[in-house]
Amino acid sequence: MASIKKRKNLDFATKLKAIQCVEAGKKCSMVADDIGIPRSTLSPLKNKAHIKAKAAEQRTSGACHGDDKRIDDAFREVASLFPAAIPPEVSADDFVEADCNIRAVVSLANKDIVAAVAGTQDAQADSSSDEEDRPDEAAATRTFSATEVAAAFSLICRCCGDMEGTGLSHRDSLDKIEASVFNFISKTRSRPR
Repeated sequence: MASIKKRKNLDFATKLKAIQCVEAGKKCSMVADDIGIPRSTLSPLKNKAHIKAKAAEQRTSGACHGDDKRIDDAFREVASLFPAAIPPEVSADDFVEADCNIRAVVSLANKDIVAAVAGTQDAQADSSSDEEDRPDEAAATRTFSATEVAAAFSLICRCCGDMEGTGLSHRDSLDKIEASVFNFISKTRSRPR
């Protein structure tokens, strides 16, 4: 007689994590393998609207008060290790609420990023027009300074950081590209002319 494999019950946090991974573009089979469950177990997750609604309800209903206490305890422990860096009147809530009054801005479009990196008013004016302009030949062959390249990478990294889901993996890739570009720049500058 064939043995029946017992299914692993997924807790709410695991279900939510699985949904987020699938929405980020990861294959369902890979998510199931990562969690250590049979691939057929992920079929109940098709009702993701219910799971997401429950997550939102938990966030707003204060179901995480136990987490708040653990965070406060951990913060006090870390603060005791670094008394010169963290004054006694500072709490974990000060860090959590540090940017709550920061004004949110829209994400930049590619044209706006190029305009900001180029730093020209003309490019900014052109970014608002609907027609696409082609760069002239002089601009296409222009060499950029290391400062301009650093500013461009900084702006692109900031844009990737604002992206939801895959933004962090893009930043990892950009870090590798940035290192290669600056390595190339340093080698070309050190060559005798």
